[in-house]
Amino acid sequence: PNNEIGRLSTHFEAMTASLKTINDDLKGQVDERTRDLHRLARMDPLTELGNRRALDELFSAEIERSHRQGTGFGVLWLDIDHFKGINDEQGHQSGDAILCDVAHWLRASLRPYDQAGRWGGDEFVVILAPCDAHTLSHIGQRIRTHIESQSRAMGMPVTVSIGGHLAQPGEPLDEILRQADQALYRAKQAGRNQLVTSDALSETATQHEPSET
Repeated sequence: PNNEIGRLSTHFEAMTASLKTINDDLKGQVDERTRDLHRLARMDPLTELGNRRALDELFSAEIERSHRQGTGFGVLWLDIDHFKGINDEQGHQSGDAILCDVAHWLRASLRPYDQAGRWGGDEFVVILAPCDAHTLSHIGQRIRTHIESQSRAMGMPVTVSIGGHLAQPGEPLDEILRQADQALYRAKQAGRNQLVTSDALSETATQHEPSET
């Protein structure tokens, strides 16, 4: 160990250890950067909620889990009332500020394990799991009232219309979105600033079916 070969061997071992440390650090940086890029690609830059791509992935995961476990999940589709008028009258900067505020109030109304995202424009989607009919209505109303009360406190009243649907195991995504969208449409028809669920639509349709003779 004290001769030249021993010293060279010790130096080589130290150099190898140093290179391994550098390689591990670089790999860690690459992995971290990859995670950051993955997160940014699925985040709406304005509201910092999940974007459409993130929601598509969440829906796929929930549909698979729902089928595997035999349990449903809730979907809420939100639309800011008269948002186009806000943009036209106050400008897009005010509209962007309202979108950010609504996203903040929306997050504050959810449970820690629920997921919210911006579908596009002034539309937001929430995925609730676990969820039943009572939870769907309860959280939907909590979101609606919280957004209204917080915006009034800021001196700029904002309301949202909400359509809700309790997705069942095996139900395809197209049907889930159609049910939630139809419920949202009925909420707007009913005067906005309301929550309508697909269950309520089904009950209304049943009540209006002609009786058999």
